[in-house]
Amino acid sequence: MIHGLRLITASIVACIGFLLFPLKFSFPRPSTDGLFGWMFDSLELFDLPFNQAPSLHIILLWILWLRFRAHTPTKWRWLLHSWSILILLSVLTTWQHHFIDVVTGFAVGLLISYLLPIQTHWQWHYTGSPRSFKMSKNYGIGSLVCFILAFIFQGFAWLLLWPAIALFFITLGYLGAGASVFQKTPEGNISPSAAILLLPYRLIAWGTYHYFAKHCAQPSIVNKHIVLGGRPLYALQTQAVLDMTCEWPRNSYSKELKYCSQPQIDLLPLSAEDIEKSVHTMDALVKHGAVYIHCKLGYSRSATVAVAWLVHHGDAKNTEEAVALVEQARPQVILNAATIQQLNNWYADYHLSRVNNEYIDE
Repeated sequence: MIHGLRLITASIVACIGFLLFPLKFSFPRPSTDGLFGWMFDSLELFDLPFNQAPSLHIILLWILWLRFRAHTPTKWRWLLHSWSILILLSVLTTWQHHFIDVVTGFAVGLLISYLLPIQTHWQWHYTGSPRSFKMSKNYGIGSLVCFILAFIFQGFAWLLLWPAIALFFITLGYLGAGASVFQKTPEGNISPSAAILLLPYRLIAWGTYHYFAKHCAQPSIVNKHIVLGGRPLYALQTQAVLDMTCEWPRNSYSKELKYCSQPQIDLLPLSAEDIEKSVHTMDALVKHGAVYIHCKLGYSRSATVAVAWLVHHGDAKNTEEAVALVEQARPQVILNAATIQQLNNWYADYHLSRVNNEYIDE
């Protein structure tokens, strides 16, 4: 259903573009004769040379490539990619289209597939927290600046529309869409549309990660069940992985291990509901052995889960004791007041009620 909606949206958006921007070449079509001349003349009988940007062929190519890729075995994907590249190049061999038509067509196709995801779903939960508002304001200002610079300088400055759009969606993420803007699946895959569209932000995140990684590269053993750290850069000695990042896909160091992704947006505390979900995920993973819990740096998102599970498993009497155990194992963790508040909310709303129910059942 979503795939069909993508195709319908592609045709509608392309037609609107044709009507709003009836672009035409500023030079006459080169003369052609013979068989190819007859073919070009036949083409013009039903496809006049002013519906150029965005190229509907390119929009549909991207949408169909995504669908075929999802159902094509890895060993045969080279054939799909080669076929798609030939279709892309064929657009440039006609008088009908120019390079800008390909670029705008790809941009439209990318936005359509991103806004209408198939494997993930959009979410919205506005918390109204000061931290959320501050982060969304910062990214929103960055997006607005990029938009303004693009329209002022134009030319190559139009490339600034890419980071402008990326930062706009990150702004929505901090306002309430959360990790859903990254479209990461429980298997750890990020949709190609999100990976490309949000690439400017992901490059910034990658740079900050490598800058700070030197201070947190080594994992921290909390107890026999939990190893805490940042995104792995080495072979893991655990049997399972709980990935709390939303900005990156699963990497090769966890491919052979039992894995689950619970994406959470960076720099915001997990909600009590998300903490409870993580605890249940840990219960399932720990059956396979020690679990490596990681976020980007192993400072906050993963540390929150470790604290909650220590309480849940009975290794700590309360959240204060669990925080002390985690900080002792990994001194660089950052559990601010908002995070502690959410942990206390989880303790009161979920853990105590579960313990009380178990006591009543007995």
